[in-house]
Amino acid sequence: MAAEVEDVLGGTYFPIEGWRSYSSAFVEAEGKVIATGMGWIWELGATFEEALELAICANRPLVCLHSDPGLEPWPPAPSR
Repeated sequence: MAAEVEDVLGGTYFPIEGWRSYSSAFVEAEGKVIATGMGWIWELGATFEEALELAICANRPLVCLHSDPGLEPWPPAPSR
């Protein structure tokens, strides 16, 4: 799965967790944390600390970085 993420986003990713909701979390060599599952890739934080804060506090919106062909980004980007 890390190789698939690297193909889409670039960088080098390492698995850190598998969730029961059919998604997994990865940390990039530079510190960025993402989650992937069911055709989407989400940014959890630019650092591990930011990702942990999001997981505990849910203090900001989840950002969809990529969706597979045929899937709309989820959650949708906020309207401007």
